[in-house]
Amino acid sequence: VLVEAFTYRQTEFVFWVHFFGVHDGDLIPLITSTCFSTSSFQSKSRRWIGNSFLSSKYVELKTKTNYLVRVSAVNAAGMGQSSDIRSGEVSDLEVLPSAPRSVALGLYYSADDVYLTWSPPLSDGGSKITKYLVEWDTDISFNQSRKHYGSHVVEMRHEQQAIVLSCKYKCYGRFSLRWGGRISNALAVNASASEVELEISRLFGFSTFDSVPVRVTAKKINGYGRKWVATFTGVHGDVGLLEIERDQLFLYGGEINTIEIVSGNENIDPESFSYEVQIIYIHKSRGFGLLDTTGTFVLSYGDRLTPNINVTSSAAEMRVHLKSLSAIDIVNVQSTTQKGQYAWLVTFMHLSNAKSSGAGDIGLITVYSSALEDPSVSTVRVSRNFKGTNPAPYKISHLISGLRYYCRVSAYNAVGSGPPSPTAVAVPRGHPEPPSIVNLRITANSGTELDVSWGTADTDNGSPIEEYMVEWYSDKPSLEVQQLKTSATDSVSEVQMIRTTAEEVVSVGYFTVMFGGSTTQLIAHNAEAIGSGSVQENLRRLPTIGDVIVERTLSKVVVENATFSVVRGQATLTLDHEADLSSLFKVNDIIFVAGAKHSIVHVSLEAIEIYGLYYGPNATGILVEKWANGYEWTVTFINNAGPQPLLVALPGQNFGGKNPSVTVIRIRDGQLPLSGSFSLSYKGEKTWP
Repeated sequence: VLVEAFTYRQTEFVFWVHFFGVHDGDLIPLITSTCFSTSSFQSKSRRWIGNSFLSSKYVELKTKTNYLVRVSAVNAAGMGQSSDIRSGEVSDLEVLPSAPRSVALGLYYSADDVYLTWSPPLSDGGSKITKYLVEWDTDISFNQSRKHYGSHVVEMRHEQQAIVLSCKYKCYGRFSLRWGGRISNALAVNASASEVELEISRLFGFSTFDSVPVRVTAKKINGYGRKWVATFTGVHGDVGLLEIERDQLFLYGGEINTIEIVSGNENIDPESFSYEVQIIYIHKSRGFGLLDTTGTFVLSYGDRLTPNINVTSSAAEMRVHLKSLSAIDIVNVQSTTQKGQYAWLVTFMHLSNAKSSGAGDIGLITVYSSALEDPSVSTVRVSRNFKGTNPAPYKISHLISGLRYYCRVSAYNAVGSGPPSPTAVAVPRGHPEPPSIVNLRITANSGTELDVSWGTADTDNGSPIEEYMVEWYSDKPSLEVQQLKTSATDSVSEVQMIRTTAEEVVSVGYFTVMFGGSTTQLIAHNAEAIGSGSVQENLRRLPTIGDVIVERTLSKVVVENATFSVVRGQATLTLDHEADLSSLFKVNDIIFVAGAKHSIVHVSLEAIEIYGLYYGPNATGILVEKWANGYEWTVTFINNAGPQPLLVALPGQNFGGKNPSVTVIRIRDGQLPLSGSFSLSYKGEKTWP
């Protein structure tokens, strides 16, 4: 039998008794019971016993699932014809979960901690398990008032991200969100929480307010700024950051980015893990999305490169290319097409050098090179949908060595707490401490003997001392020294951008950059990327940075409320709608069309003419950028491995002009060259990973 106990009210207890095996009779007789209590309590107590599950009722079916059922009668001659088929849906009524299984305590231990593992319950009660209660005590009663009683709740965490729009001056325009190869509709800089909520929901495949997987709040910050906080209540796990499409934003002295406030976690039992999921997709600049994409690209992971991959590759072909990377063993690939552009969803199932299932938190696949038609408007990008995790045991720390500890685990769902697991037992123990006192003296009347005496060890760390080992040497011993090394190929470098803007050309002024508590000398507003007085020279002098690579370009800002049509080989940009171009452009303005730099030679009511010819692809509805009267210095960290704090740029001496600003943008997160875990073994014993 299996007995489960549930407490429904403070004075009502229910025990479910499940019988397994074959019984001689048609029905198992009802069990009987007797109440043993004081007379005053017995007069107020009642008991009832009855059949809960009859033989015609089946359990452990899936809720909200339609089943087809038919019945046949059996006699001595055999089975008769079956009845008509009937259908029915299992109710979604939720009940308490059953007890966690396979609870093991002390598979790994030390003098003051033990490791705990368990498996999820057989039944979640029709509702997702959201947390576990872990309890331990030196007495099996688990009395919360006892000195050695301890408990901890292991619960799911919802991913929480913030979209932060920082505006020193008033911001205009719209932005879009991107996730999983999908892109949202454009959102205004003053978008409401419900508008952002709906667009994020659509990115995750939900299209109605009835089933949104995210909740969003919005508030104003720092004058003209705005902050939207998204909590992913219906999408579980460590969700990749939402990406921002900024090409419709009109920002002077402003920036928009996403930050992770809380990393999501759905792996709350020690055996569970999540697969790493990444998306490879073709990105098109606005207005060029309908153009066919042709060409090839090469991906890199570790120190290996794929063959050339065609942009029209199928899921099976992409899988073969990824398998050519020696570190990747098993991957699942799904190909999708979003707004005419190709995307491949890659789930990492297993790495070649991994000892367990899953790939854990691995680095992003990188784009090594690409040979796309019209590369000025087409790029290959890789982003993370979900971060992978590894199975990890639960560690109970700060225990007292030598004491016998009992442990149990209870599961919770939306209804409440299920019954506790069977109790596991372990004793934390470790190596004994050295003997407290060691005395050495010459044996009387002997020239070849020494008398050695010692006291007991200060503590045996939980395991009785069985013997002592005495060693002696005629010379100072030479100790064995072994060195453990880890190695990997280069990490992915962090890339950040320092950006200055103003509404008019700035001719004077300086700024400074801070990193890790150190500050540069004054840097000119138009400093070169390299050379004397350059941004690179000033950053290299900081003791917290080391070597960097710096590149400089003109800063850009999108032209507000204007889209154009362009034709390859012509010098005219035609306005798509009515607008006063004379208020937006003037002769000699520097503009950027499909990434290429041009200068204006003529402005009319319906078009602008540029110096030279436009050599990009034909398109309608494209955005044009103007010089933002500043510069962009792209900084690549060489010596600092992994993710880096954001540089802090501050206005310095005479940093002026009309609405001037200096900001820092993160272009690419750095990645450490190593991740995961390893074990050490010695004489048959092995550490926990």
